[in-house]
Amino acid sequence: PGPNNVTIAAGAVGAEENDEFGVNITTLDFKKAKGVTHLFGKNKSSFGWTITPVASHAPLGKWPFDLPSRLLKIREKSNVTDENSHNKKETNISTISSNITVDKFLSKRLSDALRSFSSQPNIWILPTLNPQPEVARDSEPQPNIEVESLIRNPVDTVIKAPPQYGLTCLAHFLAKEAWGQSNPSYWLYLDAKNIKPIKVSIEQAMNAELQSTGLERSDIKCVILDSWSESEKDAFKLLNNVCEYFGDIPVICMQSLSGSLTFENNDRKANRKFRNIYLWALIRNDIRKIVTTYNDRKYLGDEDAITTRLVSDLEVLNLHRTALNCLTLLKVYEIDFDES
Repeated sequence: PGPNNVTIAAGAVGAEENDEFGVNITTLDFKKAKGVTHLFGKNKSSFGWTITPVASHAPLGKWPFDLPSRLLKIREKSNVTDENSHNKKETNISTISSNITVDKFLSKRLSDALRSFSSQPNIWILPTLNPQPEVARDSEPQPNIEVESLIRNPVDTVIKAPPQYGLTCLAHFLAKEAWGQSNPSYWLYLDAKNIKPIKVSIEQAMNAELQSTGLERSDIKCVILDSWSESEKDAFKLLNNVCEYFGDIPVICMQSLSGSLTFENNDRKANRKFRNIYLWALIRNDIRKIVTTYNDRKYLGDEDAITTRLVSDLEVLNLHRTALNCLTLLKVYEIDFDES
């Protein structure tokens, strides 16, 4: 069954038979105003369907007939509607296919970014974003910025964090979630490490991404510039050229802070006004979520004991509370974890 094929099931009057015993396949030719019904019956001895002739009307199992004039008139009136509907349906099918392709591409990219070790499960923890640096916790607290609000209303933004805090994973998560909205929004991903600060290089990187997704430049609603560091040569030249190349399209820059959590504001070097957001380290509850997910797939021991040990080891080793550091220690615990 489909738009051009219809199945009609019914019992024959007086057949006194519950099982399938016959099927008629009818084809209609509206141009010739003709139709023909092909008759088939269930042959129990051969376990299949065979042609079923009718002596007077269909000696060869084919029953020809003329289409009623009323049906032809109805068909004629609906031709225009059918054509428009067909074109719309083809567009919808194409759109659905494109959505699935892009979603798979973005999902795989996020999955690859989350994979720390080949034998470990992929774990995603929604990060904490705040308008002020984590080292400024003693100042007047600011409400966290919801990731969902950033996706719904993208504006020129710099998201700052030290290395290995998960900026790249966040970038891929934002792109995937933006596309997953009821009204998909395509966010172009660019890696600053692989782009030169010239228009040709930016254009080549864009075209490579569009080719992978099957989308066009007009589909881009936001640009994510990942792995950007102001300490790199021509960093601001690259940022400004990206902004200039994409015009009014919002740019979200993932900035890796070298060495410390402090940041000297050099927004005056950018040709746009960027909002600053900081990615904070994991809180204890987030660490517990990682332990719970990890323990469900690779049992290490009591979750309370693992969480306490993990938090303690991060502090003793002077490691940031990042997902990567948590997963690295959990990998070590697979070899030898002592709850005591």
